[in-house]
Amino acid sequence: KNLGKSASLWAEAPADPRTIKILREWRRKKAQGIPAYRIFSNRTMEALAIEKPSTREGLLEIHGIGPTKLEEFGDELLLLLKSIDTDTSAAASA
Repeated sequence: KNLGKSASLWAEAPADPRTIKILREWRRKKAQGIPAYRIFSNRTMEALAIEKPSTREGLLEIHGIGPTKLEEFGDELLLLLKSIDTDTSAAASA
């Protein structure tokens, strides 16, 4: 099975623990009574934290994100990832 572009990065770049924590908290809020993995799997969360896509097309390259998930969560995820990246950059330059 083709695992996509993100599979090659798994061994190279560990996910930022802070980013993972923020993404998991977001996923938990979205789940509202259903298992959180039904929103996105842990594998998808890790790939998002590693790749930090900045476009809808970039999100589609992440394992576990297809057109339906993109429509439902894409714009919100992009804003969240951008805010995490901005917070991290600000903290690094302080």
